[in-house]
Amino acid sequence: MEKYLIGIDQSTQGTKAILFSSDGKMIARADRPHKQYIDEKGWVEHDGCEIYDNTLAAVKEVMEKSGIPEEAVAGVGISNQRETSIAWDKKTGLPVFHAVVWQCTRGAELCRRLDRDGFGERVREKTGLPLSPY
Repeated sequence: MEKYLIGIDQSTQGTKAILFSSDGKMIARADRPHKQYIDEKGWVEHDGCEIYDNTLAAVKEVMEKSGIPEEAVAGVGISNQRETSIAWDKKTGLPVFHAVVWQCTRGAELCRRLDRDGFGERVREKTGLPLSPY
């Protein structure tokens, strides 16, 4: 039986699932956009449950489009937003609140204050990165 791989790309704008054959040919693709919550202060959030549901729906769609049996899937690779953060309740398995998206500016004032207090250079020395709400 030929084996296939599913690639899941969970990005800032939405989730896509792509089914590939063992020789790298794209067999099927499904995309699911998700809502971005952006307020007047520049805070950007996503609904973790919506992202989770969209991921399952996209994978289901590529499987249905392709008609291949589930046992033919050899593996799944996931690429996500990385810097976006969400906390999940251990008991319920549900998000505590929306995900804080990497574009969110809610930490900007804290970064300015830390930089004024002399921590900016220390952070740059240790991490190679400037202080940033990102």
